[in-house]
Amino acid sequence: MRTGLGIDIHRFSKGRKLILGGIEIPCQLGLKGISDADIILHSVSDAILGALSLGDLGDYFPPENPKNRGISSIKILKKVLSFLKQGKINNLDITLITEKPRLKEYKDKITSNISKLLSLPKNRVNLKVKSQEALIPAKKGCAICLSIVTIKSSLVRRGRI
Repeated sequence: MRTGLGIDIHRFSKGRKLILGGIEIPCQLGLKGISDADIILHSVSDAILGALSLGDLGDYFPPENPKNRGISSIKILKKVLSFLKQGKINNLDITLITEKPRLKEYKDKITSNISKLLSLPKNRVNLKVKSQEALIPAKKGCAICLSIVTIKSSLVRRGRI
């Protein structure tokens, strides 16, 4: 059994779509980033790379590379999953910390989508959404996401994505 921890942080920005777990969430603000800034899928991808001892997303998707501009985080996750040669993800726990928008009505949809993307039973994917208790002023709001994943006896295909 291998365990990995992933973390991602993005500021909110006008003129961007809010994509979380591969799902577009209606909101006036999105997350600022080189890619689609899906903080959940970035955190999950980093956790998987950590469990496989393969560095982090920046090693494979450097922000200075123009081909990474606007890239879908689903595409990023699929590339990271290609490193799993044998074995599979056992379970995934995600904690998203953000003040707005309220996401209670989207949790099931996000969890279902992540479950589908990982080919993992839904009861092995957990999503918690926590308030940041206004520690960061609303004008400079950001979201933070942490993910922990366990992978059963996986062999790793070495090399760069």
